[in-house]
Amino acid sequence: MPGLAKADLLGVSPSFPTVTFISANTNAITYDPLAQAPQFQINAEPVGFEFSPTASGIVINGGSQGVVIEIGVDNNGNLVSGTAGFSLEGQMAGVINGVTVDYPDGTVLLEGDVYNFGFAAAAPEAAFDFRVNVTGGALAAYFSCSDLAIYVLSEYSTFTNSFTTAFNGSAKGQLVLLC
Repeated sequence: MPGLAKADLLGVSPSFPTVTFISANTNAITYDPLAQAPQFQINAEPVGFEFSPTASGIVINGGSQGVVIEIGVDNNGNLVSGTAGFSLEGQMAGVINGVTVDYPDGTVLLEGDVYNFGFAAAAPEAAFDFRVNVTGGALAAYFSCSDLAIYVLSEYSTFTNSFTTAFNGSAKGQLVLLC
């Protein structure tokens, strides 16, 4: 079954917990319509985890992977079935909701399947958002309903609301619980 896509953003509303990420690299987001799936990729460095609006945040060190989204997108901007993936890897140590955690570098903190995708562009910026079903990871228990939203702003983007040509851009964003 193909995933849903919209020519505008999904309209996700943030909740807690959250993870923030960033990459100023103008190839943090890439899309190549001629590549084998996955053609749409985001690679960014996670910077922090917040359990609630009143709790202290915890720094996440991204290590070798960080935030990775790899999905197949057809020339009409539709999510292609069977290629939708999200992962968050890194190192973090701190206290979450009264529990001390210490995850070494390379720990899979969250992973899931992207099942919805939205986009909008107004050069030189573009925005992308995703709905993700959490399937695992060390932080999965803190995302109780397993339904995430990821919002990504791409500055210096070459995206023109068309998936018939290649594009790239920087990435900064946030992943949040939706329930």
